[in-house]
Amino acid sequence: MQLFSVDQQHSQALKAHVAAFASFKVAGNENPSILISFASKTITGGQLTSKLHVIELGAQPGKPGFSKKQADLFFPPDFQDDFPVSMQISHKYSLIYVITKLGLLLFYDLETATAVYRNRISLDPIFLTSEATAAVGSMLLIGEVKCCLQLSMKLLLCRLLVD
Repeated sequence: MQLFSVDQQHSQALKAHVAAFASFKVAGNENPSILISFASKTITGGQLTSKLHVIELGAQPGKPGFSKKQADLFFPPDFQDDFPVSMQISHKYSLIYVITKLGLLLFYDLETATAVYRNRISLDPIFLTSEATAAVGSMLLIGEVKCCLQLSMKLLLCRLLVD
């Protein structure tokens, strides 16, 4: 994946399967920070590593900035061949949604990159996903469409906060 800065006329290669952008308000800074979140699964020193990164783009001089965050993407033992195919960011809930080829849905907190939730949403391979204002949807390889509605999200988040 390649990231290009229009302001600096410079590009940078990212080792990533998926990425998404977000605006985030850092305490003490009246202007929102632009963040990029990206996930990768690579072999480093003979070890398979899966990481989620959240970094600020174009930090504002003299203003408090966003501290870079990194977290492991956890794949259960029977999902070692799985990898991220989609990333969406909920600006409303400040969550990063990562969807994998084998149907795992992973939630991470945008500010801390902390894992919040993981569940398998499909037994069939995920083909593509799309964001909508009322839902996050995905299409399976067999053509089936699945949606995650806002009401379901609210109930899930309330349950997670209680736990």
